[in-house]
Amino acid sequence: MSYLEKAGPAQAKKGIMMMIYGPAKVGKSTFGAQIKDHIFLNLEDGLSYVPGANTLPFTADYTEVKAMLHELATTEHPYKTLVVDSADVLENLIKKWIVAQQNNTQIKDIADIPFGRGYPLLMTETRKVMNMFQWLAANKRMNIVFICHEEVKRMQPPTGAEYTYIAPSLYGKTTQGDNTLKIYVDSVDVVGYCTFKTIVKQSDTGFGGSRGMAVGTGERIMYVDASNPAFISGSRIPLPKQIEFSWSSFLQALKAGHAEQQEVAQVKPETIEENQ
Repeated sequence: MSYLEKAGPAQAKKGIMMMIYGPAKVGKSTFGAQIKDHIFLNLEDGLSYVPGANTLPFTADYTEVKAMLHELATTEHPYKTLVVDSADVLENLIKKWIVAQQNNTQIKDIADIPFGRGYPLLMTETRKVMNMFQWLAANKRMNIVFICHEEVKRMQPPTGAEYTYIAPSLYGKTTQGDNTLKIYVDSVDVVGYCTFKTIVKQSDTGFGGSRGMAVGTGERIMYVDASNPAFISGSRIPLPKQIEFSWSSFLQALKAGHAEQQEVAQVKPETIEENQ
């Protein structure tokens, strides 16, 4: 049979991969703990006060991280979602592991590795560990949720003035312009910027003037709007530009988006509920 005879609709993988990031205390870990049959890859040791969080033992050792991923891949277990808390801490563990591999007490950071080899080594190892997460999603049918902190970055477009935007706190630049953030964004299905919703109220300053003041509403929002240059976000699945930041709201939007795609991807909405 020829390759063309084998051609057909693309098959959607069972597990989705997503990254959520945002300010501290917005509820990123709580979001992960709301997912049915989840397990945390606990790299921050901050889950003690998160209700319902199921977690692997805390570790600050990249070698242990790989051993835990290997165990998830090679043993039977009830967990359907792996929550990585957090991706930027994982990156720091990889950096420390790379430095330790140099066997040189003069090297304290990957930037100290001669001939600029540190960041390419970080890129290589990040791709390796990402392959492990992708294997879990494709073969174990696990959802992978990467949690990350946020930071303000600068963008200098080819035309126009420089501006700032909000992005996951990941680095790993090389002389070719690649970075670990790109590896994550290219690998996941959804990037959600999670934050508190604010409104701007105008107050009269006198003499016809006014001043804007940001006021919090207490509402938490996940943005997946790829067209907004103020932050990195987006989705391969049709989703609203903003969703209430809770797992139940995201799951509802996800199922609706999959329903739009089921003729192409051949995914049934009830399958999404079973696996997510």
